[in-house]
Amino acid sequence: SAASDAIRAWHHQWTNEVTKRKVHAIYWDGVTDYTHVEEEEEKRRKEEEQRHDEFGQWLESQKDEELPP
Repeated sequence: SAASDAIRAWHHQWTNEVTKRKVHAIYWDGVTDYTHVEEEEEKRRKEEEQRHDEFGQWLESQKDEELPP
């Protein structure tokens, strides 16, 4: 079928070389809300970015303190 051909053609293909994201083509089960999954991934990405920023700020503040030998 056309759907099977499309899944075979697109499964594990790179979307582009910059983002390094892969397409995971599967049959839809009729239930899963994939937009919700994307929102959760975006939320985790933003939380991780915030943790990295906070850690970087903490590291920068350590420059001013004298470290023990």
